[in-house]
Amino acid sequence: MHRPVTAVYIAASLDGFISRPAGGLDWLPQPPTEASGTEPSDDMGFGAFVASVDGILMGRKTFEPWINGQFDDGVAWPYTKPVTVLSRTLTESVVPERLLGHKIAFTSGDLKEIVFEMGAQGWRKLYVDGGTVINSLLAEDLVDEMTITTVPVLIGDGARLFGRTLTTDLKWDIVGAPRMAADNGMVQVSYRRKR
Repeated sequence: MHRPVTAVYIAASLDGFISRPAGGLDWLPQPPTEASGTEPSDDMGFGAFVASVDGILMGRKTFEPWINGQFDDGVAWPYTKPVTVLSRTLTESVVPERLLGHKIAFTSGDLKEIVFEMGAQGWRKLYVDGGTVINSLLAEDLVDEMTITTVPVLIGDGARLFGRTLTTDLKWDIVGAPRMAADNGMVQVSYRRKR
């Protein structure tokens, strides 16, 4: 059975965290808001990356800031592609009114089966977002590509990018040259799984 290429695109602090203990992202360089009317000078390839995927598989904790008010300050929903949120508890009823026009669905079950089902539906490339989902797919050796942007800040505690889910080493090749954002010192490296 066909499965899509699974790709991770994520930011981490210098000490390897993707969020604060309670999920806070205030340490990340802030994106422009609709209210500010400004455009990012360099999105580090994020726009092109999202354009290259058929959809997004997102963890519940990654979606929750959109429903708990954390992003009610005018931050625009960044996706035009379908988003599937993995959750045993959330349903379409929690989607805020401002996101109702977007393709957001919810699913639960065996993660490997969900990924293969997306392939059966014709998805060729899948953006995987959220630490728990990423680590679960890594444990199944189902991540093919990773783009990791390191933000030059130490936050001391939080959700680690890589947990303790692996039972074997997973080796990766660097793809292309690392990239650095001149205005904020972020460094980005892309990897492809050695198979």
